[in-house]
Amino acid sequence: MGFGSVGFVVKATDKKPNNRVAIERMVKCSNEQERLMAMKEIRYEIASLVALRGHPNICQLMDHFDQDNKYCVIANFGLATNCKHPLIRDCGSIPYMALEMLLKSWYDKSVDIWSFGCLVYLRLVDVAPVERFISQMNLDGLSMDAKDLLMKMLQENPSK
Repeated sequence: MGFGSVGFVVKATDKKPNNRVAIERMVKCSNEQERLMAMKEIRYEIASLVALRGHPNICQLMDHFDQDNKYCVIANFGLATNCKHPLIRDCGSIPYMALEMLLKSWYDKSVDIWSFGCLVYLRLVDVAPVERFISQMNLDGLSMDAKDLLMKMLQENPSK
């Protein structure tokens, strides 16, 4: 499936009761400092998922285990944070980051709409958006509804 916050994510099937799941397996770190940072991220990810257990709109942590000091997490919510106040934390994958995050400006939950818009664009066009502005993106061949949705999600002004 791709890379998660600290490892490689693969599709799998839980044999009991035959559910499809996502498994994030930690990649081997090149040094001790990297390993410690990754372990901190994993603990945060697990704590976030446990705290949000049962929420209908959040993927659920089904299990996690440590095999030879290589953590495996089944499910993923590593970038969760409390968004009651404006944020400045640098997080996420650069191709899907809103401009205010890249500029290290204060931001709010509107950056999630931008990131989701990037995923919608990726699914519709089959290429991750390279351009930062919707006016520069290739929307040829998309329906008017798809274009309208993308124009609304990929707003250059987060207050809109």
